[in-house]
Amino acid sequence: MAVQVRMFAALREAAGCGQTHVAPGALDAILAALRDRYGEEFSRRLPAATVLVDGRVIGAEERPQLVVRDGAEVALLPPVSGGAPRSRAPGGGRPWPGPRF
Repeated sequence: MAVQVRMFAALREAAGCGQTHVAPGALDAILAALRDRYGEEFSRRLPAATVLVDGRVIGAEERPQLVVRDGAEVALLPPVSGGAPRSRAPGGGRPWPGPRF
């Protein structure tokens, strides 16, 4: 078996595919191998990605010591921007709920 790596949006475009398989091992080594495999554009976008291993977000401080086991799934998600905050009504009143459709 292997580790399944799924890539989304801009990372998928940069890699030219949505998923691949790599050997199990240290997460940092897996990410380095992906940078080597997919090149400059992928490498430039990867630092901003959210990394999940089996559905759990892995922070940058945890990555160096994390070992990804055989059969695991790594997901690489590009940054996601949130929606606009709810604005206040003129004069500082209650939040405006937005248009009603």
